[in-house]
Amino acid sequence: MNRDVWQKYALELTQLQTKPIIDGSFWPTNYPLIVWYRADDVVIDDDGGVSQWNDKSGNGYHATQATPANRPTQVAGAIGSAMALNFDGANDNFDFPQLGNIHQSSLTIFIIANGNAMAQYPYLVQLNDVATTNTFIIYKTGTNHYDVYNVGVTVRGTDLMPNIGFNAAIWGATKQRAGRLTSYKDGVPVAYSDAAGAGADFTAGAGNIGTGALNPSQFWNGYIAEIIIVDGVLATADHNLFLDYFTSRYGIAHTPIV
Repeated sequence: MNRDVWQKYALELTQLQTKPIIDGSFWPTNYPLIVWYRADDVVIDDDGGVSQWNDKSGNGYHATQATPANRPTQVAGAIGSAMALNFDGANDNFDFPQLGNIHQSSLTIFIIANGNAMAQYPYLVQLNDVATTNTFIIYKTGTNHYDVYNVGVTVRGTDLMPNIGFNAAIWGATKQRAGRLTSYKDGVPVAYSDAAGAGADFTAGAGNIGTGALNPSQFWNGYIAEIIIVDGVLATADHNLFLDYFTSRYGIAHTPIV
């Protein structure tokens, strides 16, 4: 077999390994992504720490960590058979630049993560770096809950993130600008709010993964494999295609939304 044929087969195998086929046409970048982090697309330093989490959306919003001691590590086969980044609960985190006009947008957010023992208030993500309540956060509370917070309004998933640890899930949220704030786990709507402020704009700024400016002494302890933020609230059929993709990649069962 000649070299060109081997290269062709190698390229096809790589595409199959990194691009799960759902319906023959789905791929996240077919949608208006704001940012997309996945644990197989990183920059690793000489000591094995991840210094940069690349943005696969094409928008260039790479997440970085300048301090070597605060860098997560990449772990193969961490969730299902897929890679994830291990956040140590002590100091591992990333910063990312301001994500365009995300503070004034409707949003759909997906995060693939699990948790080890955590008793306080660690953040999965904070979408700006302000130490005020005019912010958007997805986090675990010290009383076992999964909370999504926007500008003074919290929607709570009771006892979904136990302090003793919890399995990987497809954590999600939607924010309709000037409308409803909703949280999800594995496709199932968990809680929502139509209160004033639920869909409010938050302060513009850079953001954080694994910690947050509003509570900078707390850090995520567990794996984070993927984060996708879509500009706008996805239609039901499209939301379900994303869930299918995550189930295909990570082996996490989900319930289609209706």
